[in-house]
Amino acid sequence: MTIDNINGTITRIVGLLIEGKTSSSGTFVQINFTAKNIDGTSSINLSNVVVGDKNAEALPITINYGQVTIRTYPDLDVNMDGKINILDLINIIQHWMATGPPGWIREDTNMDGSINLLDMILLAQHWNP
Repeated sequence: MTIDNINGTITRIVGLLIEGKTSSSGTFVQINFTAKNIDGTSSINLSNVVVGDKNAEALPITINYGQVTIRTYPDLDVNMDGKINILDLINIIQHWMATGPPGWIREDTNMDGSINLLDMILLAQHWNP
């Protein structure tokens, strides 16, 4: 597999099923990626896809194309609705006193690993209903 982050392409993906037999639909390949912190929409296109059987005969396939839309939000916009307001505060309260690694969930606004009053204060300092 070759990943080209400049041009946004992934090429030469190969999957192989050596034993067994499949006759039902399902997922053969799953690609996970992390988008840059830039708003926008990109299409997801596959080309030159070949699936074959154990005799090297091509099999009929269905390819589902799609797109991904990235919308960035300020870190303090906990519920990602474009505003820092009471709804974000409610989310913090719903996770009150929960702990995890720093920044483990959006409600950890100060990224100290604890959901508490400090997260509420930081949110209040950037309030923009």
